[in-house]
Amino acid sequence: MTVNLLTAIISIIITICEYEKYRQYTRKLDLVDDTLEELGIPKEYHKMRNLTRKALIIWFLMICVTWTSNSLACIGIFHDTRAIFLPFVMSYSMYVNSITDITFILFLRHIGASLDKINNHIKQLSETEDCGLRCKWKKFLVVNNYNVRNAKNCKHILWIVIHLHLELCRTARDINGFFGLQMTLQMITYFIVLNAGSYFEYYTILHLKEINSNIILYTSVSSMIWFLVFLTKLISVNHICESVSAKAHKTKSIIHKLTNLICFAEAREEIYQFVLQVSLRPLKFNGCGLFCFGYAFIRKFFVWTLTIVIFMAQMGFVPVWNEIDRKNTANSSYMRL
Repeated sequence: MTVNLLTAIISIIITICEYEKYRQYTRKLDLVDDTLEELGIPKEYHKMRNLTRKALIIWFLMICVTWTSNSLACIGIFHDTRAIFLPFVMSYSMYVNSITDITFILFLRHIGASLDKINNHIKQLSETEDCGLRCKWKKFLVVNNYNVRNAKNCKHILWIVIHLHLELCRTARDINGFFGLQMTLQMITYFIVLNAGSYFEYYTILHLKEINSNIILYTSVSSMIWFLVFLTKLISVNHICESVSAKAHKTKSIIHKLTNLICFAEAREEIYQFVLQVSLRPLKFNGCGLFCFGYAFIRKFFVWTLTIVIFMAQMGFVPVWNEIDRKNTANSSYMRL
């Protein structure tokens, strides 16, 4: 909870102090979309609005489900209906941090969609025929109200697409730097919560026959829900980072195929420089330079989690909720006497 609260405070402070940077990233992405629209690629703002709306709905449902499960556990512990407000206060920082996760994912989702458009456009450039004298397109493209029909225009479009790709990668790195500290603290929170949740569920299943209290059952259900929430957030963040990195790397292999076409003979040096630049500095998302997000991070995360759970099981740790249940049972027995 302490790390979660610290992350929420840092996120609020950074958002307030660096709000102009946030708007700057939005304007850069809008300029990229405007340029792509000039190349004949329509904007897809309606998809982004729908995705944002779905993310907020899921966020609201997560609040309702977690609040309900935690409230049942708190009422069982404190035997007071007023305890239903306690979970919201304790989980408020987590709800704020979820907004940070959603914003980060939506930014990268938008960059990934733009990279997809660039890759598809480069594939259309590779369909040039007759030694670059004519360009055959799957669909009619418009660039500043003139048709792309000759090799000169194809090279002009190629340079535009290359600059768009570099601008997207630069913006993605800036966004990673903007959210870097928050996401690093988030990963620490995920590690603590998922380790504690894994061991608690393991301990509960192992001593299932000995459980005769509703408090443990409510707590187990609440713990499982939080476990799934944090696991979903962990996988979602790393998946979108891996996806955007793969799309940025894919551009290198697609654009390298253009060097085989005669119409791009004069642009081969620029293409080789671009391929070399992408190879030497691939797009990677990291947490303050400590680790890189992606599937490899998920694998290492699970290995460390399994290691710690095995260590705790061998040391015979008892979850704190079991101690609370024992105290409540003892107090109940004392009151009966």
